[in-house]
Amino acid sequence: MKKNLFLASLLCLASFSANAEFQVEMRGNLSLGERDDQDINSTLGAMSIYFEAVDTSNGALREAAFLNKSSNVTITGFSDKPNQNNGIDSFNAAASIRYVTSESNRIIELTGGRGSTDGINDRGFFGLGLGTYISDNAEVVASFEKFSSGGRFGVDLHAYHDVNPDTGSGFAYDLFFGSIDRPGLDNSSVSYGAGWTYYLNKQLGFSLDLGFESFSKDREVVSYGLGVDYFINEFISLTAAFTSSNDEIFDDSLDTFIISGSVRF
Repeated sequence: MKKNLFLASLLCLASFSANAEFQVEMRGNLSLGERDDQDINSTLGAMSIYFEAVDTSNGALREAAFLNKSSNVTITGFSDKPNQNNGIDSFNAAASIRYVTSESNRIIELTGGRGSTDGINDRGFFGLGLGTYISDNAEVVASFEKFSSGGRFGVDLHAYHDVNPDTGSGFAYDLFFGSIDRPGLDNSSVSYGAGWTYYLNKQLGFSLDLGFESFSKDREVVSYGLGVDYFINEFISLTAAFTSSNDEIFDDSLDTFIISGSVRF
């Protein structure tokens, strides 16, 4: 069923792009994590099709699609597999669309997908995001996502600032607020996050992320992440990152090393 939906989406996108100017970006991600002596490895693959070629002449290459106010369709597959006999495998597949209006710079985002655990417990989810560019280099988006056990609401702010247009150096920052409500599980949460990326030039960036999540059952999780992002040329990039989260109540921590790459053509 998932494979049929995936192939149908690819055929639909190929038909759409046959008579249109577009650009494709492929991304792959490998995560190697460890929690309480249990290895948790995951893989992610994604394909984005931009309705128009992305202009990379301004700012950092990683920010090009954002600065260009690009609309796109994205298909994503994610697999999570603990390396233990009693580990629980999970798989998620999703499709999303981001559309930016040409005159008012309003943002509309739609997301939908399905996930399963050990091949059973099949569940669906969908989401809607509405936002706007508040300037040429800053946007804010409010989103809602509905899933089987509840719902999630979030607000994201992303902005980019040029430091030296000649070299492409600059910095970007993100601010996030979210809440998750799970009525049947009595386990709601509120989360806050902030991220900062410094771009040494158009190709090289260094990032720092901080997050905090508070649960209704007197539980708190603190996380942080460090990363480096490098474009070999205008079309190919490599990223390495380390993330760590700590559950203060259960004295549980998860450390993850992430390697990813992307290519645009």
